[in-house]
Amino acid sequence: MRVEAGNRSLVYSGDTAPCPSLTELAEECDVLLCEAESTQVPPEGEQVHHTPEDAGDTARAARADRLIVTHVGRFLTPQQAVARASARFDGPVDYAAPGATFSIGETAAPRAFDDAAVFEAEAGAQERDEVRAATTAGKPGRTGRS
Repeated sequence: MRVEAGNRSLVYSGDTAPCPSLTELAEECDVLLCEAESTQVPPEGEQVHHTPEDAGDTARAARADRLIVTHVGRFLTPQQAVARASARFDGPVDYAAPGATFSIGETAAPRAFDDAAVFEAEAGAQERDEVRAATTAGKPGRTGRS
């Protein structure tokens, strides 16, 4: 998805493996918001998510101004995802932490992470999921997730 306002643009990958269509859509965008769910490309079968390296490669190939990784998998910390994406993309790379806001077209250098805020947000999401699972357990047709 590409959103443009004035001379600014944001491209959101959604959940997808790397593909030429995304690179084309993201061409010269101000911000590429790209998921980085996978820790590695699967040895067999079809790849369905970006790795952080893939996100960096897509941003570089599209000549994006800035990359923000999101939907980081459970086996990577946000810092690891940013570092791995940064190894492939020379522009600013950030993590879309819960509650974070970004200005499109901003040329500021990447900000340092607030580890405590990221940890608290992730712990809150896990606690919410555990409560949801406990309150829906035993109800027909409910999986514990909404």
